[in-house]
Amino acid sequence: RAVDRLLRDRRPAAAAVVEPLRPTVQRVEATASEHEPAPAGGTASIGPAPIEASDVSVRFGGLMALDCVSISARKGEILGLMGPNGAGKTTLFDVLGGNIRADAGRVGYGGRDISDLPPHRRARLGLGRTYQQARLFGELTTAESVAISLQRHRAWFVPNCGPLPMSQRTERRLRGEACQILERLEIADYADRPVAQLPTGIRRVAELACVIALEPDVLLLDEPTAGFTPRETASFLAVVHEVRDFLDATIVMIDHDIHVMRDLVGRLYVLAAGQVIAEGPPSVLETDEAVRDVYTGAA
Repeated sequence: RAVDRLLRDRRPAAAAVVEPLRPTVQRVEATASEHEPAPAGGTASIGPAPIEASDVSVRFGGLMALDCVSISARKGEILGLMGPNGAGKTTLFDVLGGNIRADAGRVGYGGRDISDLPPHRRARLGLGRTYQQARLFGELTTAESVAISLQRHRAWFVPNCGPLPMSQRTERRLRGEACQILERLEIADYADRPVAQLPTGIRRVAELACVIALEPDVLLLDEPTAGFTPRETASFLAVVHEVRDFLDATIVMIDHDIHVMRDLVGRLYVLAAGQVIAEGPPSVLETDEAVRDVYTGAA
């Protein structure tokens, strides 16, 4: 399994998002070849899109939040989604994740129409998501939160069902696997701390650890670096690259930071007023006139 590969590999783990960070941590400087989409006929262009929205529209009363929006991710890429506040980015994520039902259009997952599936059904298919504010159970410890996610592949396991030997052994095994994931992300020191007591950066990484435990094929990251310092951001981006590589997952990420998008994504869409106004490599942020007028100017 992907998580097993992640845990078995002994390469140095990405630095944790915590202050103070190691002095060796530098801003992620990816090469142009790392950011370029796969060439025509390559792996990323074969087969159905891992996740896509086709002509999606959402209206809230008199407000058109999304107006015939279409995006499509390629297998294994890190795709960016940018735009000024109110552009419709999080609404689009809500539609992709099933939190909001679109008024028109469809959502595709690996060639399958999932427009009518609720969020939990999409999660079971392999769609993972983080939110602008980490949505974890504050009273649980970090390790317990990850262990719950690990149970996705163990539907027969019922926690806290009494002194059954098998349940006790399973709980110990789940905790061990959870702690390995936390160690991989270098936040194992927070394993027994309640989530509600975690610093913001650590809580973000803990949420990502829970998503890793689900072994998703597609990850939706909604402004994961909001409120981070530059050093925290660089560290978190290293984690994102590592997670993508080991899970062989496709990542779609919302962020307002132009530097983050330049460093991380190979391709991005820019939204404004509920519509896609540009699509292409990060250079469109400087070369596209509509983007300069609507997004950069608004910033």
